[in-house]
Amino acid sequence: METTIAIKGLKRAYKLYHITDLHLTKMGADEPQHRHEEAALRARCIFEADGTPAEQRLREFYADARAWGADYMLMTGDITDTPSAPNVQTLYSAIDQGGLPTFFVIGNHDWSFSDDYHTAGAREAHYGKFAPASDGAVARHFLEFDDVIIAGIDDGMECVQDADLSFLEQLAKKGKPIVLCMHIPINCPSLHDDTVRDWRRNINIGEGAIVKNDATLRFCDYVRDPASRIAAVIAGHLHFSHEDELAPGLVQYITGGAYLGISRKITLAPAEN
Repeated sequence: METTIAIKGLKRAYKLYHITDLHLTKMGADEPQHRHEEAALRARCIFEADGTPAEQRLREFYADARAWGADYMLMTGDITDTPSAPNVQTLYSAIDQGGLPTFFVIGNHDWSFSDDYHTAGAREAHYGKFAPASDGAVARHFLEFDDVIIAGIDDGMECVQDADLSFLEQLAKKGKPIVLCMHIPINCPSLHDDTVRDWRRNINIGEGAIVKNDATLRFCDYVRDPASRIAAVIAGHLHFSHEDELAPGLVQYITGGAYLGISRKITLAPAEN
């Protein structure tokens, strides 16, 4: 897909190559047999069902991004299906050899195995593995240019915290438009219907979907507020593509699963008056 996002105040165009939900399924020799069996099943039935290895797709995405002239590779989570050593190594090898700077936002699968899902032990053991890909700050980080900011927030536990809202508020004080990147999308009416169609429940965050704390509602309200300076939201998680307004003039772009060969070429372009 190719998408142009017109943003007031930009002095030049920026080209972001977006992938999400690749779900690398390699497993290390030191992992128990049941993890090997689950990974093989998920690869065979879902994430490599067409016979294309996920690591091959990752290399091909980088090659396509370079050929397009991308400024950045943008990843919004679940690039790995588990934090196994081979998956993490594959991710960093691709980043190191990809020939493009990469902006990485963590997802819900990246740092947990299914038999130790989102536990305190899993966070302690695996979350930090993704710090080098996230400028040292996995939970929230940003990339600042002269006229725009790319911000990444971890909402992979189906919620955000007040610290995430404070982070955006501080970025807004810089006076630049912000492109907000997250793994799980913010709910809106049309997205609700499409999500339930595919997932049989609404797995987005915000009003009408998953609300685990009040901070998530405050965060979603703030994103929709013009004072936030959010110019666009980019997300994944759902494995299908979708575009819709969260507020007048504020579009959320969801890209389908990279395991299906889907990517999105995003051009941030100066808006005409």
